[in-house]
Amino acid sequence: LCRHRSLLLCVLRLCLRVLLLQLLLLLSMLLLLLALPCTPALRYLVLRHGQTDHNRDGIIQGSSDASVLTDAGIAQAQAAGAALAGLSDLSIARTYVSPLRRAKQTFELLRLSCALPAPTTLAALREIDLHSWEGRRKSELQRESPAAYAAWRSDPLAMEVDGHRPIVDLWSRARCDVWPAVRSGGGGGGPSDAALLVCHGSLGQALLCTALGLGEAAW
Repeated sequence: LCRHRSLLLCVLRLCLRVLLLQLLLLLSMLLLLLALPCTPALRYLVLRHGQTDHNRDGIIQGSSDASVLTDAGIAQAQAAGAALAGLSDLSIARTYVSPLRRAKQTFELLRLSCALPAPTTLAALREIDLHSWEGRRKSELQRESPAAYAAWRSDPLAMEVDGHRPIVDLWSRARCDVWPAVRSGGGGGGPSDAALLVCHGSLGQALLCTALGLGEAAW
């Protein structure tokens, strides 16, 4: 009986020591978290440009800079500006814009109804690079390169144009170039601060997916 009691006491002491160590570990983690600087959250608004003449006519744009907004695209940009002006729960502290004309046109139209700070132009905010496909009609490419065109729509890892992998390259640019640039820009520090990124459809999709930790397969 004495042996059993001694063994039980040893087990209890061991359990108490383990619990004490766990409590000390949790306390250390809590103190570390309290010591870390508190960085205010910043929201990001990703806005695609308005409709262009190439969108309307079924011509692939990619990162080319030949297209301009249509009347419908101008109306879309103006409506987006009015919508931004009506957002009372945030203040746009920083703006970024693609170097392509269609995005810059959209930004200037936004400013007609929404007070926005001067933009920072980021080359990395350009649209997906589609190389020799740019400027060609989608209907032509579907006939001439059906496998590559189908991969563009459904198999991003297999899509190749002129030896390049456009969607893989786009994801890499969003993850490694765009996000580090806009996050390093800082913010106004207020709880309602936001940054506005005026860019493109495919690039915007890559930004949202990479922010959520999703890879190219999410295309």
